[in-house]
Amino acid sequence: MKLSIYSLLALTSLVGCAPVYDHSADYRAALNRPAAVTAVTINDRALTQEELARQEDLAAAIRSRKITKGMTPEQVRLSWGEPRKVSSYSGVSDIETWQYGQCCGGGSVSCGMTLVTFTNGQVTSWYQTQC
Repeated sequence: MKLSIYSLLALTSLVGCAPVYDHSADYRAALNRPAAVTAVTINDRALTQEELARQEDLAAAIRSRKITKGMTPEQVRLSWGEPRKVSSYSGVSDIETWQYGQCCGGGSVSCGMTLVTFTNGQVTSWYQTQC
């Protein structure tokens, strides 16, 4: 297929007449938008991917009403609510035990009770007792 010089000139003049989109308005708008979140910070320190994953795991546990080792008292309260009883011990480590559930009889027999132990402000263990 042969194109004459006249057809090439006609084609280039049509292309040259196409409207040109001004991207400068989009560029200016993008400069005024806040930057995308690239890091999560706590106390002005960026979290590592491992720490961020841990925070997401904690949030999922709280939503499903579970507790995990390493949770703080605040996180346990968010997950399970206020404990029925709190016992504190001080020594080499600060130990606190929270009681959830009911006691049967005269208070000496546990029935459907869960004890959560915190050492230095983090859950280190918990156990449930049944009648």
